Amino acid sequence: MVRNILIALTLLLLAGVAQAQSPVTPASPIWESTLAEVRQLDVADYEVGFTLSPGKFHLLSDRLLQLGKLGDFQRLLTDQSPMVRVMGLICLARIMKAADFQPVAVRVAEDHAHIRYQEGCISKVSTVEEIARQLVEGKFFLAERRKP
Repeated sequence: MVRNILIALTLLLLAGVAQAQSPVTPASPIWESTLAEVRQLDVADYEVGFTLSPGKFHLLSDRLLQLGKLGDFQRLLTDQSPMVRVMGLICLARIMKAADFQPVAVRVAEDHAHIRYQEGCISKVSTVEEIARQLVEGKFFLAERRKP
């Protein structure tokens, strides 16, 4: 009986260690539904109009930042959707120091997928690669919100 309990405890412990080492964590339904909303967006509307009000993309990034961690946002950079990849870049840029963000941005250096984004009253088209470069240079529209 004691032997069976020890075996069961050992198996539970090993399962916990394996789960902790796993690079993929189970995503919450809220995380997945938020990403589904991001995938349906036609434009990354971060700040909209003359008053620079938060757009849908901005609000979704705020939600993801509350739910995710660094590794979650890094995994977004490999998503099939360019909008999700940009979301990953935006979230990473908001939580990382500028010097730490630059090597991450290099991971999308050859990403030529196009997305539309809204900057104030102006709608623009850019590549994921170009948005990453602008984030590194502090020239993208959320640069003032980055960690020093």
